Amino acid sequence: MGTEKNLQQHDSPSAGKDTLLASFFAVPEHRRLFHEVQRKPNNENRQQLDEAFRIFFFDIRFRAYISMLVHYYAVGFDRRERRERSRYELILDQPVQPEEGGTSRIELMADPISENGSRDQEPAGGVLLEDMIGCESLYVTLKKLTLREKEVITAAYVSQQSDTEIAGALGITQQAVSKTRSRAIRKLREAYVKRGG
Repeated sequence: MGTEKNLQQHDSPSAGKDTLLASFFAVPEHRRLFHEVQRKPNNENRQQLDEAFRIFFFDIRFRAYISMLVHYYAVGFDRRERRERSRYELILDQPVQPEEGGTSRIELMADPISENGSRDQEPAGGVLLEDMIGCESLYVTLKKLTLREKEVITAAYVSQQSDTEIAGALGITQQAVSKTRSRAIRKLREAYVKRGG
């Protein structure tokens, strides 16, 4: 009978500051029920008006609940999607195999092409690093290095280029040059130590 108290407080269906009642009375059927209660204030008319208000109020609450549910589901979905995307980012500097010092994904990608349309296999000056190695185990290990590792080692130690110059020539970052050089030196050092040199 809460509707009855509200009805007694308002002289007409459109009066009042309550937006809920204003939207309720915006429906012509609800206004008709209200006028019926004013003309014939019996229990049957009041029950019809109360039932119409209960249905209307339930509809409002249900819509608010669904709206809130959709909102929070969308926020949760967005969080899950961001978390999944961040988990499976492609990190090019990470080793392809979990072993320490493995070849990174960026090294497996195609190398940039020089002006003449192909990569020069021989370094500037025609000096190959393999020709400078006298130790057999180091020579075998040097042959096992990736092309990128050979290029970086040759440029750094034969051509005496800085990391910046090597990075510019190979089209990679200074950090990648440093990591590649360190990895190649570590491989060569391990081979030398195993040999007992």
